Amino acid sequence: MQVTDGPGKGQAVEAVLIPMVRGPEQRPRFTLCVSSQSGCAMACAFCHTGKMGLLTSLTAGQIVSQWVLARRLGRG
Repeated sequence: MQVTDGPGKGQAVEAVLIPMVRGPEQRPRFTLCVSSQSGCAMACAFCHTGKMGLLTSLTAGQIVSQWVLARRLGRG
């Protein structure tokens, strides 16, 4: 996913849709992990994102957009 407006325009962010295994008669469920920032200030040696440094915090609208897109994909 890529930020298309506001702070951090053009920077990559990640949202992960994790399926939950359930019985065959039950509706599928998902957990969604969204990004609140582009980059990371922790600078962990093993993590590519940490090596980027903190680039920007996302706006509320950009965070909600990740949920909207994941909801559409989850229904697909």
